[in-house]
Amino acid sequence: MSAIDTTGTHRKGTALTLLVGTFIVGMLAGGAIDRMLLMHQRRMLPRHGMRFAAEHVLSRLDRELQLSEPQEHQIRKILRRREQSIQRLWSNVQPNVRSEIDQANVEIERVLTPEQRPRYKVIVERWRRRARGFVGPPPRS
Repeated sequence: MSAIDTTGTHRKGTALTLLVGTFIVGMLAGGAIDRMLLMHQRRMLPRHGMRFAAEHVLSRLDRELQLSEPQEHQIRKILRRREQSIQRLWSNVQPNVRSEIDQANVEIERVLTPEQRPRYKVIVERWRRRARGFVGPPPRS
């Protein structure tokens, strides 16, 4: 009887491990796809751009370092002061990143079967539409 209990426990453990593994892989894939879409649309940052990123950084620092009010104020000023130069640098990098993503898509299509290619294009277009809803249209050149 104990062999049956061990097998059942082993199956439950394996199922739980697979479930957790699937969840982790899904999170990583979702994050990667999100970044690819943002970069593909020439926007690495969300709709509010650097201001959103700065607030996220500031919030994280405050949570981990317990910043005082004066520290928080000074760090916010620093991040806002650097915002334009960071945006300018990113706008110079975006075309190259977009080109790499486009090339990756072409290479992926070459690996797929003729039956898979149209479905892949639908998937990529769905990703693009979803990303537009979150980040807005790509910036004008």
